[in-house]
Amino acid sequence: MELDRALIRVDDGDTIHYGDETFRIVGIDTPEIKHEEHGFFQDQPGGRRAKAQTAAIIGAARRIEYLPCGDDRYGRTLVHLFVDGELLAVKLIRARLAYETVTYYGHNGYPELAELILQAVDESPRPDFEPPWKWKRKQRRK
Repeated sequence: MELDRALIRVDDGDTIHYGDETFRIVGIDTPEIKHEEHGFFQDQPGGRRAKAQTAAIIGAARRIEYLPCGDDRYGRTLVHLFVDGELLAVKLIRARLAYETVTYYGHNGYPELAELILQAVDESPRPDFEPPWKWKRKQRRK
């Protein structure tokens, strides 16, 4: 399904808003940004950079499409997001702005797309920030 680029709002590196929907990009985890409503009172190093890169990729895209993969426990729609035919997840991994989550959560019904994500990890340098799940565990305050 195609999205109108003008209606996309980037929340952080791996989450966008489109109209009333929130889309969480599957297969990756990017560094967190300050979200006091979620208990994060500071940015994780790399968080603003990941958000800016996601916004730049989307802003320069000619075509943006998504493939829904269900919903997560927060009510977000899980999606594979394609930007000009390439997975956003792969682009962010190659930019060293995301860790993969396929080995933890599985392929979400699309093993061939999960394989592309894992291949990008094998071909790319490791990110230079702490894995977001570890950072969140230490930082979250209610």
